[in-house]
Amino acid sequence: MSDDNPIQIINDFKEKERELYARLHSQHKEKSDSDRWWHWEVGKVVHAALRDAKANEEHYGKNVLKRMALALGYDNESVLNTAALVYDRWPTKAAFKEVLKLKNEANDSLSWTHLAHLAQLKDDKMFSKLAQLSLEKGLTARQLLQAIQKQSNSSRKGSGGPKHKLPSNPTDAMTHINTLFEAIVKKFDNSWFCKKFNLAKELEKLPADTITEALLAQVQHTREHMRDVQSLLSLAQSSLVESETWLEECLLADGEESISMAEHKKKRVTAKAKRKKRVGTKA
Repeated sequence: MSDDNPIQIINDFKEKERELYARLHSQHKEKSDSDRWWHWEVGKVVHAALRDAKANEEHYGKNVLKRMALALGYDNESVLNTAALVYDRWPTKAAFKEVLKLKNEANDSLSWTHLAHLAQLKDDKMFSKLAQLSLEKGLTARQLLQAIQKQSNSSRKGSGGPKHKLPSNPTDAMTHINTLFEAIVKKFDNSWFCKKFNLAKELEKLPADTITEALLAQVQHTREHMRDVQSLLSLAQSSLVESETWLEECLLADGEESISMAEHKKKRVTAKAKRKKRVGTKA
């Protein structure tokens, strides 16, 4: 029988695990994905169970949260883990009630997914700032996560820093561009393709019961960001190739009047259109 079979998992539960399953199963009879209080109550049970499992390992098996989630019909433990994360951030009903009171002029409040992202913020001022921003701008959960990551990066970097000196002539400018381009490519390769910095390998080392929806969202956001970086690198490379062609044509123009880069592009587009038209006529 499969290790993911809910019936087999339940049959293999230890006594403490059976008690936890009974409590969660009872709550799941009234399951409502949109009910933030339901999620919070689940988080309360899971949070207490995780603390108990840490203190009394002999009463629990390995990956208790994952097995509990599978027994309850989930594909993974992210729902339970996220609920525990939010409860840990606002562990009293009074505190969570205050968060639920936050609304915009249209009387919209923060969704459960928004709260799951905001629960990562331990700084109350930062939480208030980004919660208000989300409500006022009507940010989606993904947009809010991006705002949180941007704010976190800014806080780490701090203000100020050295100012970049602009190249004084075209030759220095091209040298500067090549240096930057090579540095970006090297950093990109090191981060994603070298074994030492392989993201997938690093994630595989994480215990299954520490995986959260927030972590998954961060990985998805990073993947999208790297795809954008690849697109920018591709555009930069195309621009450099175009510049190289233009420079070569200027050097080979032997006595002809020099043309600007814009004129060069226009000339190439016109020539390409004429070639296309000739091919179409022959066909």
